[in-house]
Amino acid sequence: MTTTIDGFIVTATMKAYGICVLGNWNNGIFNTDSKLSYWLDGKFNGGDFENGFWYDGEFSQSEGKKSRFGAKSFNSRNSTWYGGKFFGGEFHSFLN
Repeated sequence: MTTTIDGFIVTATMKAYGICVLGNWNNGIFNTDSKLSYWLDGKFNGGDFENGFWYDGEFSQSEGKKSRFGAKSFNSRNSTWYGGKFFGGEFHSFLN
């Protein structure tokens, strides 16, 4: 189990909000439940990007892990894609 928030190497299932500037996200939940969250750059390899603002980076799905963008989007907590590369995974406006 590896967890590094400042360097953003996450291999444990966890929940985070805030700003990801550069790093690797390997599993867990990224959302804006309590504050706005921004993904500025980095590699998202697995887990749920539930809601927030995606500006740049790589969104993909590693073997054996699901990657879902917008899994918990709703009117007051949007999932907004501004740019970046979508290599694989699921793209939702809400997950039922």
